[in-house]
Amino acid sequence: MASGEMAGMREIRRIETTDFLALSELYEQVYSVRLDPPYWRWKYLENPAGAVIAYVMTEVGRVVGDTVAIAARAKCGEREYPVGQVCDITVHPDYRTGSTLLKLARLTIREGAASGQLFFYGFSVPVTRRISEKMLKFKSVCKVVRFVIVLNAGAYVRGARLPVAVARVAGALGRLALWLRTRSRYVEWRGKVVEIDRFDDRFDRLWLRRRNDYRIAVVRDATYLNWRYADHPTKTYTKMASVSGDDVEGFVVLGMEVDRVRRGLLMDLVVDPERPDLRDCLLSAAIDRLASQKADVVEMWLPEASDLVDVFRRWGFVRRETRHHLVVRPLQEDGGVSESYFLDPRNWHLTLGDSDYH
Repeated sequence: MASGEMAGMREIRRIETTDFLALSELYEQVYSVRLDPPYWRWKYLENPAGAVIAYVMTEVGRVVGDTVAIAARAKCGEREYPVGQVCDITVHPDYRTGSTLLKLARLTIREGAASGQLFFYGFSVPVTRRISEKMLKFKSVCKVVRFVIVLNAGAYVRGARLPVAVARVAGALGRLALWLRTRSRYVEWRGKVVEIDRFDDRFDRLWLRRRNDYRIAVVRDATYLNWRYADHPTKTYTKMASVSGDDVEGFVVLGMEVDRVRRGLLMDLVVDPERPDLRDCLLSAAIDRLASQKADVVEMWLPEASDLVDVFRRWGFVRRETRHHLVVRPLQEDGGVSESYFLDPRNWHLTLGDSDYH
């Protein structure tokens, strides 16, 4: 079936570069989001961790479904392993009968196992979680939760259509509440944290120093960080680092999305967990930078058992639920890491940057 399965005029096969335009059209039809071919080339072909595993169903040249696992390298226990992030699971509404999704997903899983990947992981919503657990042997690890702090309460008040005077008072009270919540943690960061364009070999050295802080985490070396944040074809990220002499002590990556409000996103944070002063310095810089970009709210994704949960609570961030669960699918019968290790939520370090959502 890897070479193609015919069903009338339908075909299931590996994705090709000539499918990218049709894939863009599928996503526009299903999600009302336009992702042009440069995005797919970056995500599928330029990933330094390795080749994408992607299968599509086509009908007369039209892509009507796909499942994808993008390559990654993960530190798991004492070693680093090739793994895959399952994403872009999409089937056109007219083709959601029968076993289209299962056929595509099983091909992806089979190739991931054959290529030596240790596991697949993904961020599953309720519908795909039920299918993946029941039919594809994925297992739920934990909830993924948001931690949120409001910078501009007036943005929410405006949505409620209150009188202008009331909205102004509410906005002022919101800013006062923010100051009261964060003042005990805020550190003057200017002169200590700088904005950077790209990641260099200092970040390779930082990862080597910090890798053992994590039990399971995507490898955050300079090559990966540049691909993920500096070379993204459709998004612009702010990258800030704490510099000491010729070395880097930590970094934070920020994004911005606009819907009903302007959402500042804490995409990634790497810093010595034994240096709360440095961590607070980076978070102070991040919040100031997002405030200068007119963010109404700042958000961070974390597994619910993350060591960082208490850090963000002390900063005044409030927990908000998401629809996402971290799910994992071991691919090797004897991969050297036990299934119980994968399934322990305390072992996982994940942030927004580990997903393909933002």
